[in-house]
Formats: sequence, structure tokens, C-alpha cells
Amino acid sequence: MRKILTTLSLAATLLAGAASAQTAPRTPFGVTPSADGSIARTAVAAEADRRFATLDTNRDGSVTPDEMRAARERMRGAPRPDGAPPRANAAARPDRPPLTAQGFRDRMLQRFDRADANHDGRLDATELQAMRDHRRGGPGGGPAGGPPAHED
Repeated sequence: MRKILTTLSLAATLLAGAASAQTAPRTPFGVTPSADGSIARTAVAAEADRRFATLDTNRDGSVTPDEMRAARERMRGAPRPDGAPPRANAAARPDRPPLTAQGFRDRMLQRFDRADANHDGRLDATELQAMRDHRRGGPGGGPAGGPPAHED
């Protein structure tokens, strides 16, 4: 009886591990990759529309600086994975004009187009990794948003 329980327990653990391994990795655009691991431009456009609808809380077709600040507060107010307290809220930027759905979609698609090195309308695994590396400061690490750190 003990052998059967041990075997069943081991099988359940292996199945749970395999199921968690099937979870798609998070992509820079929040889109689940297709079966071949690529992301289509149309999927990014659809995700942009979904995100915009979430930001546009009063459903007037534009996202004001106040709506953007409220979205940041919702995200920053959520518990952080490292257990640290929420970050301080950024000040609203009332000088910015409201953001339209088309403007929001265009910004996401511009990011997509910069990452789509071969201009085929899809980001493959290599292009996605290059995008991640760029956001981290290059393949060698380095400060975020800047060139990789150089060793002398």
C-alpha cells in the first residue's frame, strides 16, 4: 500500500511540474506566443486595444493624465513579489494631452516594428530575446536603458 501511495504521489508531482512547464513565458507585449513561439503584429494590436479599454475607465475614448495616474496607483498599490512596500505614486502630468486608442495602439506597434528585425509581421524567439536584452541594457547586462557595461 505504501508503494502505491508513493508512486501516485510521485506521478502527481511529475504531472504538476509538466503542467507548470507548459505555461507560456511572459512577453514584452503581454501576448501569449503561438505554438511556434512567435507573436503576430495583429495580436499586439488586439492587446493594445484591450489594455486601452482597461485604462479608459470613464469610456470616453481617451485616457487622461488622471486616468493614467489612477492606473499606476492600482498597479503600484498591488503587493510586490519581493514583499517590499508599494512604490511612491508618480505625480500626474496635466500638461500631457489625453491619449487616444489609436495613439496607444500606434505606440505599441512602433515598439513591435522596431523589434521585428526581418519585417515579416511576426516576432520570433530570436527577436523577442533581442528585445529583452535591449531593455536590460544589452546581452552583456549593463544599466537598463543604456549601453552594456564595458569591462576594462
